[in-house]
Amino acid sequence: MKVSSKSLSIIIIGIIVLLVAFSLYFMLDVERTQIPNWAFSITIVAIVVYFFGLFAATSANRMFRDALAKAGFITILTLYFITVVIAMLVSARLAKELNTLFIIAIIIHATAAILLTLTAHASSWLLGSAKRKSLESDMMNQGASRIHTLLADHQDTSYTPLLNHVFEMFKYGSASSLTRYDANIIDAIKALESSCSIQDSDESVITEKITQLKNLMEKRNFEIQQEGRGGI
Repeated sequence: MKVSSKSLSIIIIGIIVLLVAFSLYFMLDVERTQIPNWAFSITIVAIVVYFFGLFAATSANRMFRDALAKAGFITILTLYFITVVIAMLVSARLAKELNTLFIIAIIIHATAAILLTLTAHASSWLLGSAKRKSLESDMMNQGASRIHTLLADHQDTSYTPLLNHVFEMFKYGSASSLTRYDANIIDAIKALESSCSIQDSDESVITEKITQLKNLMEKRNFEIQQEGRGGI
């Protein structure tokens, strides 16, 4: 797996922080009873989680393509890390029972896990919404472009006015949603293009294809109107 320079830097800094934490704990004159030992262990877990999370957020992860989600994820991780460090330092000195330490650690980790999960779901929703909007816009833009090309190639025909009307339906129609007719509309455009590509093709056949496309667009617009999302 290719690792970016930013991700590599995070790994190196994470290792350095771990080494410093171990060095300070074992070199300084601290009371190494059960509670401080557990507090130190929980702090080490927080360091690993924090830097692993930063690594994931800066890597080419599909979950973090949205900048807002990435910023939220990193912010939550940072607050989690700072909270754990402060809580464990205080608890190591003041906590009288090991259960108190565990309860504090569980509350912090559970809260962080919930917030990170919500952030991940929000990111997925934002990506899905952006992808959907892109598909909606592409269908209408693609349709308008292809019909415009047909108009340019067939300007003086009996079906030109009807074709121009269909072009306007694409150009000014709602691109705010996908409908069950969209796939059929694309197929109808392909069928129309195929008929128009035939030399000396029967204009009545082309007119029929355009009418079929027009009817599908009308059904699409009606469905959008029924859902209260616009349409012409």
